[in-house]
Amino acid sequence: MKFLHISLVLFVLTLISCKKEDTQPNTPNTEIGVSDPVIINAEYLVIDSNDQILISTDQELLNGTYIFNSSVSEIADIGTLIVGTQGSGFLRRVTSVSQSGSQITYETTFASMSELFSEGDVNFDVNLNDSYQYKSNLNHTFSNYELINSNGVTAIMNGSAELNIPAINTELSFTTSGPDKLLFETVGAEFNGTLTLDITANGNLPVFSFVDTLVGFKKKFIYPGPFGIPIVGVMTTDFIIRSTVNIAVNGNTSVTFENNSPIDLQISYENGSWQSDISFTPNNNVSFDPINGGIQSNYTVALVPTINIEFYGVSGPYGSVSLNNSVNAEIASPSLDWDFSTSVWVGSTIGISADIFDINLFDYNTSWSSQLIEYVTPYQLEKVSGDNQIGPAGTPLQDPIRVRVIDKDGSPQSNVPVYFSVSQGGGSLSSNNILTDANGLAEVIFTPGSTGMQNISVVAKKANQDNLNSSPQTFTANGNVFVQQRLDFGETPLQIYSSGIPLDSLYFKSYAGGRIFYLNTNTGSGLVASSSTMYWMKWTEGTPTLIGTSTNLGTGQSNTFSIVGVQGTGVYAAQEANDLVSGGYNDWYLPSKDELQALRDNWEETGFSWTGSTLPMWSSSEVDNNSAWALIPETNIWTTKTKTQQASTPHIRSF
Repeated sequence: MKFLHISLVLFVLTLISCKKEDTQPNTPNTEIGVSDPVIINAEYLVIDSNDQILISTDQELLNGTYIFNSSVSEIADIGTLIVGTQGSGFLRRVTSVSQSGSQITYETTFASMSELFSEGDVNFDVNLNDSYQYKSNLNHTFSNYELINSNGVTAIMNGSAELNIPAINTELSFTTSGPDKLLFETVGAEFNGTLTLDITANGNLPVFSFVDTLVGFKKKFIYPGPFGIPIVGVMTTDFIIRSTVNIAVNGNTSVTFENNSPIDLQISYENGSWQSDISFTPNNNVSFDPINGGIQSNYTVALVPTINIEFYGVSGPYGSVSLNNSVNAEIASPSLDWDFSTSVWVGSTIGISADIFDINLFDYNTSWSSQLIEYVTPYQLEKVSGDNQIGPAGTPLQDPIRVRVIDKDGSPQSNVPVYFSVSQGGGSLSSNNILTDANGLAEVIFTPGSTGMQNISVVAKKANQDNLNSSPQTFTANGNVFVQQRLDFGETPLQIYSSGIPLDSLYFKSYAGGRIFYLNTNTGSGLVASSSTMYWMKWTEGTPTLIGTSTNLGTGQSNTFSIVGVQGTGVYAAQEANDLVSGGYNDWYLPSKDELQALRDNWEETGFSWTGSTLPMWSSSEVDNNSAWALIPETNIWTTKTKTQQASTPHIRSF
């Protein structure tokens, strides 16, 4: 198969704190290899910025209106793709054209790369060398950054962060049916960061959260493509700080946390599906100066470098790495009895907005975070409640999965991270990382998966990463037999169905003296079949008579009453069903033809096997005065039998 292959290697830029944006595009030396003729999907026009100057406002561009002052007569027809390098670049499909003097106005709609490129093979690498003053790392140093200055509380941050990425590799492969392969990856990347946070408290500061961009940088790239079609990219990088703080009382402390994390991120599309790979080896260290005075604090700080690459002004691949620190400190004054707990972790996100490559591709992203922790005081993890629950798949369990962290004296320990994960089976958790509350408790809600036994593992750790005593704790839940349990606990079949449970999940469940095989989802009425022995007997006794029965669903009981009313006392199918007492009920009857068919079909949907059930089963529905309908379950074939012949006798009742 022929294809178009574009390989872009972008060496990431040095981030200079005083330089926010580089507006001059970079057009580096590039070697282009063409091994097969390139085929273009559609008519296109490359807009030369020397001849046609884009004058649209931002709002007009947002509306798809592209206006040019033109010194040439060339105009794109309706349906043509226009491509250009002005602004952030553009790739648009023309829907209407108008001209007034030298001014040309195109009304356009979005166009993707797969609408432009078809078959062929083009390969090129773009290297940014030192002559452009670009290196392969993003770094920023900050000093005396005022994180907080409010209500007598100040927090000053010093440190540095560096994201070293030797290369970002993007590969695009198109066929006539759209993208065949899409790859975005970092190669040999590393994230280094050091943060020192100095806190002085002389008052109370309630929970306070903020997000700020420390510094940002933007760079535009233009790559020469086949047939003079430019490939335009803009890479935006930002260092973002996020923080949530709650500080009280008075005192001061200083905390320093460091990180060195080799990292490789990859996201790819091939064979019709997205795949991702995140390789992280975080190395974290935390240290703190002695606390002076009295202080109680809880805060989280995250330093996040982000990268976003656009093609033709439309978001494409993106990624971020975050250095996170959560600190809890408490000291009593004047006794200076104190404890200190802190955690450091590294997280990452990689994803792609796929519309620019093909409108039919769906977006994708994935995230990961480490669990490296430093703590001083936690001692033991104990199970509190929530074990051995049974509940419906897709519906949260009634009781939370709850554990408690205690110190060595058995007192509850607050602010300890507790990690919850599904260790066996399906299902999902409302959260994976919870800090214990003032009572030492941490809890999550578990939503069972669709089948079988499922285990939840709960872990809490010491500072050296050893598990606390009695950690991990394992909780068991069952998402398989939940329907039966809900029936046993008093819910009606209609209530269970209305909660989102599939109808066939109710079939063959024990209820109202038998096993369910039919439910009217409007009224809540239904039918169950008895598990009592089916006897081999005649449909009628004596001379066959036309009784006037029905075949319809819901008529089995009236059929049975009519047969017994005409035939009287005797040994025959309708009489035997009418006399049956089973499961605590005495209102059983012989099913009509449609009821017996529903019994056979709906039980089969649950996986019930009728193999070996070769004997015919009577219905209460007549064919004529001499014969009645009988069903052979194994073959699902209806037959007519004379009323004086014998067949097995099923029993059903209504609820």
